Amino acid sequence: MALYMSFAEIQIHKDGMLQGQALYDSTHGGANMGKFIDAENKIKELVGSLLTVKTAAIFNRFFG
Repeated sequence: MALYMSFAEIQIHKDGMLQGQALYDSTHGGANMGKFIDAENKIKELVGSLLTVKTAAIFNRFFG
Protein backbone atom coordinates (compact mmCIF):
# COMPACT_ATOMS: atom_id res chain seq x y z
CA MET A 1 0.00 0.00 0.00
CA ALA A 2 1.23 3.47 -0.84
CA LEU A 3 0.06 6.92 0.19
CA TYR A 4 -0.78 9.38 -2.53
CA MET A 5 -2.32 12.78 -3.10
CA SER A 6 -4.72 13.11 -5.98
CA PHE A 7 -6.17 16.59 -5.39
CA ALA A 8 -5.28 19.79 -3.55
CA GLU A 9 -6.77 23.27 -3.83
CA ILE A 10 -5.41 26.25 -1.91
CA GLN A 11 -7.10 29.64 -2.02
CA ILE A 12 -6.13 33.01 -0.56
CA HIS A 13 -8.97 35.39 0.28
CA LYS A 14 -8.88 38.98 1.48
CA ASP A 15 -12.02 40.85 2.51
CA GLY A 16 -14.13 38.05 1.05
CA MET A 17 -12.48 38.32 -2.39
CA LEU A 18 -10.43 35.55 -3.94
CA GLN A 19 -6.87 36.82 -4.30
CA GLY A 20 -5.11 33.70 -5.52
CA GLN A 21 -5.58 30.01 -6.13
CA ALA A 22 -3.29 27.02 -6.63
CA LEU A 23 -4.57 23.66 -7.83
CA TYR A 24 -3.06 20.19 -8.09
CA ASP A 25 -5.32 17.59 -9.73
CA SER A 26 -4.28 14.11 -10.78
CA THR A 27 -7.77 12.63 -10.63
CA HIS A 28 -8.14 12.29 -14.40
CA GLY A 29 -7.16 8.87 -15.70
CA GLY A 30 -7.47 6.01 -13.23
CA ALA A 31 -3.95 4.69 -13.91
CA ASN A 32 -2.29 8.10 -13.60
CA MET A 33 0.92 7.50 -11.66
CA GLY A 34 1.39 11.25 -11.13
CA LYS A 35 -0.51 11.09 -7.86
CA PHE A 36 2.29 9.10 -6.18
CA ILE A 37 4.27 12.15 -5.10
CA ASP A 38 5.64 13.63 -1.90
CA ALA A 39 2.54 15.54 -0.79
CA GLU A 40 4.43 17.79 1.61
CA ASN A 41 6.74 19.02 -1.15
CA LYS A 42 3.81 19.55 -3.54
CA ILE A 43 1.92 21.62 -0.95
CA LYS A 44 5.06 23.70 -0.34
CA GLU A 45 5.40 24.18 -4.11
CA LEU A 46 1.76 25.29 -4.45
CA VAL A 47 1.99 27.73 -1.54
CA GLY A 48 5.31 29.05 -2.87
CA SER A 49 3.83 29.66 -6.30
CA LEU A 50 0.86 31.48 -4.77
CA LEU A 51 3.07 33.71 -2.66
CA THR A 52 5.44 34.43 -5.56
CA VAL A 53 2.58 35.50 -7.83
CA LYS A 54 0.91 37.55 -5.10
CA THR A 55 4.20 39.22 -4.14
CA ALA A 56 4.88 40.08 -7.79
CA ALA A 57 1.39 41.56 -8.15
CA ILE A 58 1.83 43.73 -5.05
CA PHE A 59 5.27 44.87 -6.23
CA ASN A 60 3.91 45.82 -9.67
CA ARG A 61 0.98 47.69 -8.14
CA PHE A 62 3.28 49.87 -6.03
CA PHE A 63 6.38 50.12 -8.22
CA GLY A 64 4.96 49.54 -11.71
